[in-house]
Amino acid sequence: MNEATPQDQNPPSGPRGDVPPRPQPPLRAVDAGAAGLGIGALGGQQATAADARAAGAREPAGVAGTSRRAATIIGVPFERRSTVRVDIVGLGQRGGSMIDLFLALPGVRVVALCDVVRAKAERAARKVTAAGQPAPALYTKDDQDFERLRQRSDLDFVYVATPWDSHFAMARAAMLHGKHVGVECPVAMKLGQLWELVDVSECTRRHCVQFGELRVRQERDAGAAHGTRGPLR
Repeated sequence: MNEATPQDQNPPSGPRGDVPPRPQPPLRAVDAGAAGLGIGALGGQQATAADARAAGAREPAGVAGTSRRAATIIGVPFERRSTVRVDIVGLGQRGGSMIDLFLALPGVRVVALCDVVRAKAERAARKVTAAGQPAPALYTKDDQDFERLRQRSDLDFVYVATPWDSHFAMARAAMLHGKHVGVECPVAMKLGQLWELVDVSECTRRHCVQFGELRVRQERDAGAAHGTRGPLR
């Protein structure tokens, strides 16, 4: 069963540069294939705003440098769904190839596609229908079409593969509108933005997952094939 989309939350908007790093934040770099498998097997207890209230979580103060936090979302599994409804934002080389992985997963349906180049969205939409799924909605009007997309109530997971400088804003907006989000690396460009995503994730009870491990692993394997360790970072 698909749960209703929660109401928008009000997490802080400022950086938390004076707060010491917490271990194991919910922004994890994962292998893209493994992340896809995780989406297909969403299960366990529900990660909802009610969990935060039950755990005695406090609403963030919304002031830069605050040490007030909601309950951690580390270890909280995705809620179980019979069908996981996915949107892909950014359909260039990365997003245009990741759609094949989403379509190969049982129980995953691609319901919306977003790119400022309509031809890319249409090409990806043909892959969706060729896989036997209904034609997805297309959002291709302009750079702000994502703002309209995020209002949809029939999305569970948003995958972002856009230019780097848009990752933070899109990840934040997706969670504020009740969607779990997966973002290509880097998920943000500033330390304060990373802390803000942690706060938003905890406050909305929505996961934020950073993709990107696969590229590093491929470079390592390529280096090993040539007798070197590869550019591990």
